[in-house]
Amino acid sequence: MLRYDDDAATIQALLSGQVDAIGGNIFYINKLEQSSPGNYENKIELTSLYIGACTRLGEKEINASVNAFLDTIKANGKLADLYRKWMLQDLPTFPDSVPDVPFTVE
Repeated sequence: MLRYDDDAATIQALLSGQVDAIGGNIFYINKLEQSSPGNYENKIELTSLYIGACTRLGEKEINASVNAFLDTIKANGKLADLYRKWMLQDLPTFPDSVPDVPFTVE
């Protein structure tokens, strides 16, 4: 197992045949597809990283406002459109809950 210092070196190692497989972030497959169309594919998802909006504990008003905004852009498709534009992938299915992470203020 090798670890490279950056994304470019990791991708180049695969393209040049120095390694048979790589593990990386969601952007690797897009770069590989640009460099060598149809030659690489995702085999397994090692982990998911969900990035979210955070508010201070107990801030009910801002928490409700952020959740309402997110609910709206998820429902009208805008979040999926933005995700596709910037991440070049379909919007993943988000979990309904994450252990020990409250989604609402009570």
